[in-house]
Amino acid sequence: MSVRIAKWLPIQVNMDALVIGALLHDYFLYDWHDGKGRHLHGFTHPECAFRNAEKDYTLSPRVKNIIIRHMFPLTPVSPTCTEAWIVCIADKICAIEETLFRR
Repeated sequence: MSVRIAKWLPIQVNMDALVIGALLHDYFLYDWHDGKGRHLHGFTHPECAFRNAEKDYTLSPRVKNIIIRHMFPLTPVSPTCTEAWIVCIADKICAIEETLFRR
């Protein structure tokens, strides 16, 4: 979805950062549906995903911004690069589609 949005927009995008950030933005490595009290998942998982990704990969500042800021406005600080805004918007589109059209 992020790549589709980026190709649709008439702007320059760092496609490598976009794809890496899109792949790692939910790298939280737990099942938040497991009933183990993860009620604040929407607020806390970006930081968890960032810590996990940082352990396993070398992240550019742009990719870090994508991962940490993709849950805006649930998290209070907005994205600061185009690629992070794209992943943020794509994440919302996918969440709405999954919620409304779940099979």
